[in-house]
Amino acid sequence: PLLDFLGTVPGYREIDISLWFLLFFGIFFAMIFGDAGYGMLLSLGSAAGILVGMAKGKKPPTALFMFLYLGLMTVAWGTITCTWFGIPYTSLPPFFASISLPAFSNANVQAPENIKIFCFTLALVHISLAHIIGFVRNIKSPKALGELGSLALAVGMYFVVLNLVVDAQKYPMTNVVLGLVGGGFFLNFVFINFDGSLGKGIVESLKNIITMVLGVVNMFGDIMSYIRLWAVGLAGAAISQTINQMAGPMLGGVIIFAGMILLLFGHGLNTVMNVLSVLVHGVRLNTLEFSNHLGLTWSGFKYEPFSETVNK
Repeated sequence: PLLDFLGTVPGYREIDISLWFLLFFGIFFAMIFGDAGYGMLLSLGSAAGILVGMAKGKKPPTALFMFLYLGLMTVAWGTITCTWFGIPYTSLPPFFASISLPAFSNANVQAPENIKIFCFTLALVHISLAHIIGFVRNIKSPKALGELGSLALAVGMYFVVLNLVVDAQKYPMTNVVLGLVGGGFFLNFVFINFDGSLGKGIVESLKNIITMVLGVVNMFGDIMSYIRLWAVGLAGAAISQTINQMAGPMLGGVIIFAGMILLLFGHGLNTVMNVLSVLVHGVRLNTLEFSNHLGLTWSGFKYEPFSETVNK
């Protein structure tokens, strides 16, 4: 349903990444929404739609199953981080804190730092998956060594990002890291443009030497790009908390109705903003960062053999 909405189709000879797209999009969606309360509402609404359709003897739209999956993923992430409708963890029943993951829970002052590391690790897994797929597809060609070089480069740049962004003392720039970056670049430079002749492949790489060198910088930028999941999720949580703080004083007085309206409007607006953020950031990480490393250009068009174009 999402690809139909976006109108993106892989080329005829390009790999189908629907499964990986769905898996990682669910993770991105959950981290951007970030609130178990929002996820529960989405899950219940989707489940209700599915049950109503089945009760009427109709096949429920596939989109409802997708929304149910996204809602459940959001509930899982919100439970892990102890985030429920933007309510401070100190005001929640102790049960919610007990079922959260201590490393990521809002009750832990180190949680933001841990989530940043998780974002970079998720980037490494996502990008590495693209090159592992490329390695398998080219296993009978020396190009596979080029993909292996890109994989080594991704691992090396992951530790470079941790060194520069997280903690230089905890993640030092060791010779192993430099070896992964240098060795990965060398393998990629020599083999990635192989086309029947090693010499011709190297000449092709020399022709594109600037692009090849910038590829190292791009790898750094692509891994850094996943920090947006933490940043956008943090912004949404801040808006939820602000709405609660504005409506809180109204709920205990004669203007309780106005407070309820503010809560509904504020959280509804935050939900709409989160949806837009998912379309911008969650989709981008799949269709740009991941797809670029996979060599996917989305140059296809929908197969409609029996359609007829009518000129009006």
